Amino acid sequence: MHVPFRNLSDTFTEMVLGRVHYAIQTLPAVLGPVRDGKLRALAVMTPHRSSALPGVPAIAEFGLPEAQFDSWSGIVVPKGTARRIVDQLHGDIVLTLRKARMRDLFMRQGAESMPETTPDGFMRLMQKEYLRYRALIRRERITPL
Repeated sequence: MHVPFRNLSDTFTEMVLGRVHYAIQTLPAVLGPVRDGKLRALAVMTPHRSSALPGVPAIAEFGLPEAQFDSWSGIVVPKGTARRIVDQLHGDIVLTLRKARMRDLFMRQGAESMPETTPDGFMRLMQKEYLRYRALIRRERITPL
């Protein structure tokens, strides 16, 4: 049975009390409780195992590659921002993300930086994800609660 929660802390409370048996959350949100032994990770919803939890199988290993849910974040600027500004920001961000200290910070939080991604590549990712979820919403007739 689907049990919607408004925030992550309510989900954790209900799991600790044993009233909810599992939840799907982002890895950075649950990495601490998993590492502390308060939660048990059954799978990561990404195409491959996470370097943050290498002992936890990817969902595809269970024969469910279509269940993939890879969360991501990025930096955006207003439409019409000059390309030279976009390129300068991108270059500065890439330099920062390539630093070992930043990679380690991301890793400790269960996230992985992708400094090789270009602004155009990120736009394609967002468009692909939009189309993927739009098709899923239509196919499954998902409506807001």
